[in-house]
Amino acid sequence: MSIDCDECLRRLIEENKGNTPERRQEYDEHVATCEDCKTDEPAYAAYQAEMAKPHEPDPDDPVRKAVLAYAEAHIAMKNAKPRPKIRFPWKPLLAVAAVGLAGLLLAPQLTSPPATTFEQPTLDSGKEPTSPADRMKWAGHYHRLGYDDLARKYAQLVADDEKAPPELREEAKKLLAKLK
Repeated sequence: MSIDCDECLRRLIEENKGNTPERRQEYDEHVATCEDCKTDEPAYAAYQAEMAKPHEPDPDDPVRKAVLAYAEAHIAMKNAKPRPKIRFPWKPLLAVAAVGLAGLLLAPQLTSPPATTFEQPTLDSGKEPTSPADRMKWAGHYHRLGYDDLARKYAQLVADDEKAPPELREEAKKLLAKLK
């Protein structure tokens, strides 16, 4: 079996011309017939000899100078005093926002009048109203306070009173319709 030039070069580099006698014989046969592969063997031997010699780095090599400059700058940067980190004051800002939000939520409770108690409110003198106008006034007052039973009682008295002015009776009937 004959080998090609690529296989010949691979055997020269990886197998030192062939790792079995058959492979070595194939290599030798190819080199004997190929002019290009005849020059590969001495070139590879010269390469190996050169690589075996100890080498001193050239101090004027520009790549070496660039690498050394980068390394020195990196070391200097690591040894430099770090800048203090400036942080955004999140905690105080959140505290102020929480207090502001609490103020907004609690403001209506703090500024609104206290809740009414379930005591019967009194108007003017506290006596039972006798005129249709006073009864209608009391009905409206009780309705605004949420005492619909009392509001219904006084509005009904006005609506049933035939001596009451017609406009008051109409107003009482409207209030009674709302209260149903």
